[in-house]
Amino acid sequence: MAWLRTHWALPLGALIAAGDLSAARLGDWQGSQLLETALLFDLTLLLPALFWFCYRHQGKPALLKTLGLACLGIWLCGKAIPPEQQQLLPALSWLRYLGLAGLFALELKLLVALYKAVVLKGQSRHEAETQLQREGMPPWVARLMAFEASLWSKAWQALRRLSAKNRK
Repeated sequence: MAWLRTHWALPLGALIAAGDLSAARLGDWQGSQLLETALLFDLTLLLPALFWFCYRHQGKPALLKTLGLACLGIWLCGKAIPPEQQQLLPALSWLRYLGLAGLFALELKLLVALYKAVVLKGQSRHEAETQLQREGMPPWVARLMAFEASLWSKAWQALRRLSAKNRK
């Protein structure tokens, strides 16, 4: 019961998404934009809003996940709505690319910060992993990125040793 109190948006969102996808599969698409509008509203606005209200105490990581969920909603609408019935979706598809560009820029920023910390400043792998988890990255991804950064750090140190030997 405590899990449900903390993560109430997950089962509620699953029910809404299941209802929407059932309506898309079984609904009458002839002559109405109402179903397309309802799917777009639910998957791109309502579900991300529910997620945000449930996890807003997490701060910036929750906001980024909300943005990603909205992008996923636009993509899912593109798959659920038959192409011949898409009237609103083509006009909104640029939002998905804008959101993805923002998420890509953020991931690139995190990656650069990680490599600066590990490769250039000599931060330990564990410290880098902890830092990434604080930024909202899943633990297994943080572990893999910290491991990769430690490999690059060792490669950087080897290159510096080689260049120092070549100068002598």
